[in-house]
Amino acid sequence: MYLAHAFSCAALLRVPDHVENRTLFDNQTLAPLIETCFALGLPFVDRLPPLITWGLENIEAWDADVLYLALALWIFLARQRTIDDAVVAEVGDWAIRANEELLPRYLY
Repeated sequence: MYLAHAFSCAALLRVPDHVENRTLFDNQTLAPLIETCFALGLPFVDRLPPLITWGLENIEAWDADVLYLALALWIFLARQRTIDDAVVAEVGDWAIRANEELLPRYLY
């Protein structure tokens, strides 16, 4: 059951909506995906940061869902006991870009 739930959530996050009744990377889909991946265990949890950072790079900067994705990424990192160097680099690169490109849009 968990695997089907994770697949469904991941598909909803990645597949564009052609009838415009939901947004890509909707936070109401992201939260259940994260919870389900933690229930499934390490191999699934390890795939969350690339999915989230992919979403951060592909979503419009003005969209409020950017903030939910960023929060999800930081919550994920806070829950991990060990973090792969590649994940740290990927998140670090995004954080630098966010500081330069996204943060000014929300502050002014």
